[in-house]
Amino acid sequence: LFIAGNISGGTSAIDLSGTGIATGPTPTIQAIVDSWGYTAGIAPGLWVTIGGTNLAGPPQTWNLDGVQDLPVALGGATVTFNGAPAALLYVSPAQINALVPASVAPGKVQVVVQVNGVNSSPFTITAQAAQPAVYAPPNADASTFFVTAALAGTATLVGNSATDPRVVRPVYPGDTLDLYMIGVGSTLDPSEFITDRVFSGAFPVSAPVTATVGGEPANVMFAGLTAPGLYLVRIVVPSDLAAGAQPLQVSVGGIQTRPSLVLQMAAAPPR
Repeated sequence: LFIAGNISGGTSAIDLSGTGIATGPTPTIQAIVDSWGYTAGIAPGLWVTIGGTNLAGPPQTWNLDGVQDLPVALGGATVTFNGAPAALLYVSPAQINALVPASVAPGKVQVVVQVNGVNSSPFTITAQAAQPAVYAPPNADASTFFVTAALAGTATLVGNSATDPRVVRPVYPGDTLDLYMIGVGSTLDPSEFITDRVFSGAFPVSAPVTATVGGEPANVMFAGLTAPGLYLVRIVVPSDLAAGAQPLQVSVGGIQTRPSLVLQMAAAPPR
């Protein structure tokens, strides 16, 4: 800063201090849904998709190479849930994928997106203890969601190859399956409910988990957190189910998955 004057002795230095005011488009949150079931709402440890306008700069995805702590700032954007910063997987002007912090409790939650120092208006949404969703790509008209599962303890994917080309065969009666899920809630040991960093392990969840296939009970052998926001639920498919698309339902503490989930079944080949 240069100030004109009649002081002799050359240039004078003047120290300035203050708080800058950010300028730029104001981010606006329009909706928040879980990232797999597309159901409005949130739960602690749930991957959510935030939709709106001016939510970030150009599209950017996290890079976890050699990193343990998950990023809470990406593309100039941050997201807080009741003031707690959330890990960010993907940002763009119209969408943010964020992991709801484990500290979020059931009840009213205020979500704020900040972009380059500019805050959105708080978006109020109700959190519940769990909001379960199973990995299940939809059919062409999105009327039915076909679950892709893995044969227990393997990388062999089963389900419907028309909706997921990685699938090698349909599900057979009696198969033991690993379902990939989000939104299953807190762990039995609260210290293992990790939403801010990479970890290794499989930590049992606190809520009771039940499942049905084709309307029949499917034994749940294990339900636990295996990565930030990602859960594994191992079930045994009833042995008397007919071929075809059989409805699948998972309940976490009485909160159910969406009703349009199905498992693509087929009769096991003769041995």
